[in-house]
Amino acid sequence: MRFMQRSRVQHRIDVGLTARLRIALMLAAAVSGLEHASAQNVAVTSGSSVTISVPTTVNGSLSVSGTSPGGTQSTYNANAPLVINGANVGLAAFQRGIFNANSDVTVGSGQVNVYLSGRLNLNSGTLTAPRMQLDGTNTFGRSGGNYSVASLSLQNGAAASFESGDTISQYVSVE
Repeated sequence: MRFMQRSRVQHRIDVGLTARLRIALMLAAAVSGLEHASAQNVAVTSGSSVTISVPTTVNGSLSVSGTSPGGTQSTYNANAPLVINGANVGLAAFQRGIFNANSDVTVGSGQVNVYLSGRLNLNSGTLTAPRMQLDGTNTFGRSGGNYSVASLSLQNGAAASFESGDTISQYVSVE
């Protein structure tokens, strides 16, 4: 992960990530006051909660899954622009993992995939992706924001409202 602190002199903390970034059991992480964060792959697991409040680039994939032994759901809160590049499945929420889009989220290649009781909450900003696949009931929630996708796939009772400002440029598949 690379962080650059706001000031006249830029400070850089460089942690080499060659494998996946694993967030440990019940770890609460909050990043603020920085200009930009970047990582190769991000996995939020085991009931962890991560809130990122600076623009972030993930080169690879971002996944949110699982719960703690006490049942706390893993959660990723994107409170600043997030760009995900370079993976087949750019963003995945599954096994009760929750992804909260509270700012613009762009999946440059690959798709958004929500399944196995995962949940995507679109709260503000625009979620942009080539493809969004929702599989199962209650996989999508919205209190604000929009989505812009080439294709939308709804499976096994999944539903996503289409509101002013949303775009689907190619097709919708309902199975």
